Amino acid sequence: MNYQKQIAQTLELNDGVITTADIKAKEIPTIYLTRMVRDGQLTRIGRGIYMSDQGDYDELALFQAQYKKSVFSYETALYLLGMTDKIPQEIHVSVDAHYKFNQKPEHVIVHYVKTADFSVGIESVKTMYGNPVNTTNAERTICDLIAYRDRVEPEIFGKALRLYARQGDFNQLYQMAKTLGMTDSVQQIMEVLA
Repeated sequence: MNYQKQIAQTLELNDGVITTADIKAKEIPTIYLTRMVRDGQLTRIGRGIYMSDQGDYDELALFQAQYKKSVFSYETALYLLGMTDKIPQEIHVSVDAHYKFNQKPEHVIVHYVKTADFSVGIESVKTMYGNPVNTTNAERTICDLIAYRDRVEPEIFGKALRLYARQGDFNQLYQMAKTLGMTDSVQQIMEVLA
C-alpha cells in the first residue's frame, strides 16, 4: 500500500485529523504531510497536527494530541463532565509539577500538580465531537475547586458544588479528599450544602 493511501486511511479512522506521531508509527516519511499541505489536501493546525477538509476542529482533542501529558481540569473538566453549561473561555489543564511547556499556548491556564497527586482521579471522557480526552473526574475536580476556590468564579463554584451535592457520591468524594490530604476543608464545605 502506498503512503498516501495509508495517510488517507488514518485520516478516516481519526475523523480527519492526523499527527506526525501517527505517521512515524507507520514508518511513513513526514515529507508526505508537507506535500499534502502544499497540495491543499491537509491544513496544518498546530505543531505536528494536520486536518483534512472532512475533519472537525475539536480544540480540546487537538490540544491534548499536542500536549499528551496534560489533563483537563477545573472549569474545563466541569464542562467535559456535564457539571456546567458554561463553555470555558480559557482551557484549564493540569500537568505534573516537573512538566515544562516549550511554548505555553495562549488562552490556557496551567495548574502544576505535585507528582504524587498528578495521576489521581483521571478519567477518559468524550468531547462534544466524540473524541476521547483525559480529564479529572468529578471528585478530583470538586476537591481542586475547593482547594483553590479563590481562583474560581463564585457562581461556577457554587453551582458545581450544589450539583455534586445532589448527584454525587459523598463516599467517593471523601475518599478522594483523604487521598489528597484535604478531608477537613472538603467536609466543612460539603456539610454546608448537605
